[in-house]
Amino acid sequence: MRISVVIPTYNYAHYLAYALDSVLTQTRPPDEIIVVDDGSTDNTRDVLARYEHRIRYVYQPNAGLSAARNTGTKLATGDWVAYLDSDDAWKPDKLLKQEEAVSRNPEAILVYTGFWYLNPDGSFSEGATTLAPDRLWPSLRARNPIIASTSMAQRAAVLDAGGFNETLTSCEDWDLWVRLKVRGQFAVVPERVTIYRLTPQSMSTNVRRMIDNMEAIRETSLLHGLRGLSRIVWTRRIRSVAHMHAAITAGGYSRTLEREHIIRSFVFWPSPWYEPRRCLVLLRNLMRPEAYKRFTSAYRKFSGTK
Repeated sequence: MRISVVIPTYNYAHYLAYALDSVLTQTRPPDEIIVVDDGSTDNTRDVLARYEHRIRYVYQPNAGLSAARNTGTKLATGDWVAYLDSDDAWKPDKLLKQEEAVSRNPEAILVYTGFWYLNPDGSFSEGATTLAPDRLWPSLRARNPIIASTSMAQRAAVLDAGGFNETLTSCEDWDLWVRLKVRGQFAVVPERVTIYRLTPQSMSTNVRRMIDNMEAIRETSLLHGLRGLSRIVWTRRIRSVAHMHAAITAGGYSRTLEREHIIRSFVFWPSPWYEPRRCLVLLRNLMRPEAYKRFTSAYRKFSGTK
């Protein structure tokens, strides 16, 4: 089994060494590391010069994240490709655990892992609970629980599925996971062995782009194979969850925008039992911060959660 690591980067020189060092200290070393510089104008090339004998450096005019990942995938010589965004990182045993997962699940075409959030202040917090593969479908139609930097996929399967959609500026990984899921099995490493950096510049913080790209893949990927009532139901669920995530993102900088999106989420799917955390988002928006903090603290004590 050969594993190629593909790292797309664009003007992230200040994070790049952290990502690369995490790859070079893997207990199961990758068979090759391909860094695709997507037209950077900062000192990316200078940073990579320190690694020139340990990586394969590829430069291309700026074409977007999907195009950079596709370039690396096509050039890879491994039968598996592990994707790492240049502002994220891996724990030392990430590739080893994924290789072991493939050995236990020889039919799998993608293996994903649990993850930690690296917050802007340098602290770590737990990422969302990692879903088991048998719980991914059909919920994958409405949400993307697989962060790209946690993924390792069969190169042939990715190419057969058409790779990452280069017309998308976000949701491109979600779109590919759906197309791969209908082609084969997934496996999981539940341990948190990936580090996902939260930054003000993160693509996921662009609310309008999130919604627009979700709409772009809804008909082509998310609703694939559905007809009649099922298609109508899933359309409303997808839109409800998309606006929930938009509200969560917007909550960091605009209560008005947060309220707009969470209300739209309930309009598309009114039941409070579907994605119950929408209720918390709504309460957070309607309550004063101090009151909401007291409420959530009391709720955690009552429910026994941390």
